Amino acid sequence: MLTGEPKSRGRSQRQVHRSSAVPMLKKEIKDIEAITAHLLQHHHGVSTAAEQAKAALKRQSIVRKSFKAAAIFVFSNFGINLHLAIRNVAKRDYIKEIVLIHDASHNDFKVWEDHPKEVYGKPVRYVTEKKNLNQLHKYYACSKYADARVNTCFYQAANRDTHAYMDTLWSSFLRAPELVHTAVGATTLFSDLLLSVRADSAGLDAGFAYLNNGAFFLRSHANAFLNKLAEKKDQIKPMSVARAADAYFTLWLNRPHCELANDIVPYKRQIDEPMVYERNAFERRSKQIDDNLLAMKMLLQDSLHMQPRTASKNSTFTRPDSYSSCIKDDCILITNMLPFEPPKQGILNLPQVLGRFGTVLAKTVPTQECDDFKAHQYFFAVDDNPETFWMPSDNVTEGDYFGLDLLRLHKNVKTIKVVAAHEFQESMVVEASMGGTRWYPVLATPVVTKMKTLKGQDVKSYVYDLSEALAEAWKHVLEQPESKTSGILTPPLYIRYLRFRTVKDYPSPFMVFDLSFTVGDPHDGLTLAPPRSAMEAAHLPGGESATEEGHKKEEEEE
Repeated sequence: MLTGEPKSRGRSQRQVHRSSAVPMLKKEIKDIEAITAHLLQHHHGVSTAAEQAKAALKRQSIVRKSFKAAAIFVFSNFGINLHLAIRNVAKRDYIKEIVLIHDASHNDFKVWEDHPKEVYGKPVRYVTEKKNLNQLHKYYACSKYADARVNTCFYQAANRDTHAYMDTLWSSFLRAPELVHTAVGATTLFSDLLLSVRADSAGLDAGFAYLNNGAFFLRSHANAFLNKLAEKKDQIKPMSVARAADAYFTLWLNRPHCELANDIVPYKRQIDEPMVYERNAFERRSKQIDDNLLAMKMLLQDSLHMQPRTASKNSTFTRPDSYSSCIKDDCILITNMLPFEPPKQGILNLPQVLGRFGTVLAKTVPTQECDDFKAHQYFFAVDDNPETFWMPSDNVTEGDYFGLDLLRLHKNVKTIKVVAAHEFQESMVVEASMGGTRWYPVLATPVVTKMKTLKGQDVKSYVYDLSEALAEAWKHVLEQPESKTSGILTPPLYIRYLRFRTVKDYPSPFMVFDLSFTVGDPHDGLTLAPPRSAMEAAHLPGGESATEEGHKKEEEEE
C-alpha cells in the first residue's frame, strides 16, 4: 500500500475484487461443465456405452421383479433345525412366503399347535398332509398351496444350512429360470453328469438333479409334472413316483440342470461327522435303480414317439457356465471346463442308453475319476482357503476360461485377484462384461507376488487393478476425434462378469487356489473438466444419466 493512501479504500478494493471474482469463477465452471456435458452427450462412444448400460440395468431390474418365490419345507418332526432354516429363507427379499408341509402319514404325528404365522414379515402357511407322498410333497405344495402371485418355488431339506449359498443360487436361477438350479456336493455333480443323456436328433437333453440341499424351480414346471403324472397313472406305480419323484421330475423336464458344486453343511452334525457334508451320491442313486431306470425309459419312449417335435424344442436350452458359489455368497465361479464331456448320442438308441444308465446306477462307490475331481473341485477356487485348489483334469486349450459372476451389475469394481500355480496366468486375456455375451478386453497388468512353492511349482498372487485400467481405456476413447468414435469399442460402464481367457493351447491345466474381487469408490477416469465426470455427463434417453439410472434401479431393488 502506498504511503498516504486511505486504508479503507484498499480494503474496499479487495472486497470488490473478491466479490466479483466468485461469480466469475462460478460462471466459468458452469460454462466448462456445459461444454463438457455437450461434448460427452454427443460423443458417440460415451452415448453408446450409456445406452448399453441403461439397457443392462433395465434388464436386471425387470428380471428381478419378474420372479417371486415361495420357500417349501416338508417335515415329520419340528425342531431347532426347521426353525433355523425358516429364519434363513425369511430374510431373503425374493422369498415372499413360506409353506410348511407337515407329513401326517406316520403314527406318532402330532399337530404343531404353535407354528409360526409370520417370520420377518413373511407369511407362513401350515398344511398337514395325511397321504404318504414322500418326495411328491414339494410339488403338490408348490402347485396347490403357494400364493397365486408366486411363480417360483424353493425347496430344501430342513437339516441343510443353505445360508452360505442361497443368494448365489437365486442369482444363478435368474440367469436361466427355465432350468432347475440346485446346490450339490462335488460327488453328486459328478454322478449326475454321468447320468445325463443328450441326443439332438430326438430333442433330448436330460439328467438327474438332487434337490435336498436347496433348489429353485418354476411353479409351471411343477404343474406340468403333476399333469403328466395324472396322464401316466396307469403306467407307473404310485409308490415308485412318491419315493423317486425328484428323479421323475428332473428327467421328464428334459432340460439341462444347473447344479452348483458347493460346500454342503448340515445344521446339526453327529459326533465325528465332518463339517463338509455330502452323502455317497452313487449309493443313494443305486438304492432307487429300478425307479430311476423306469423314469428314464418312459422319457426315452416319449422322445422317440415325439421325435420331430422335440428336436427343435430343446435346442434353445443352454446350461449357464456357473459351477460353484463363492464362500461369502457374493459371486459364482464361471468356467467352460467340465469334469468330463457328458455322453452325447448321435441317434437315440434306447437299449444302449438304458444299458449305460444301468451300469452307472449299479455302482455304490464313487469312481477314481470322481474322487480325483472331488480332491480338486470347483469350490476350492473360491473357498478362501490357501491350502486347497481347483484343477481340471484336462490341459488348457485356446478359448478356455475361468472367472466370476458378481451376481449384479457393479459400477465400482476395483480389483480382481487370482492365486494360481499355472505359469501362463499373465498371458491370459482379462475380460469384463455386463451381460455375459459381449466381452471387453481389459488391459490390466497384474501386481505379482510369490506366495509359496508346491511340488516344484510357484504359487503366485496376481492382483489386477481394473478401475485404473478402465480409466485409461476411457481416456483413450475420449481422446479420439469424433470422426473415429463410431466403431470404437467402449469399456462397459457397469460390470457383472469377469473372466480370464486363454489365447492358445498349454500343456498343463488351470491350477487356481483363490479367486476374488473388491469394490471401491467409483473411479470413472473420464473427467475432462472438474468437477463433472463423463459418466455423470453421459446422459441417457429421457434426461437421466447412467449413474442416476443405476442408483435409481438399486434403490428400487433394495
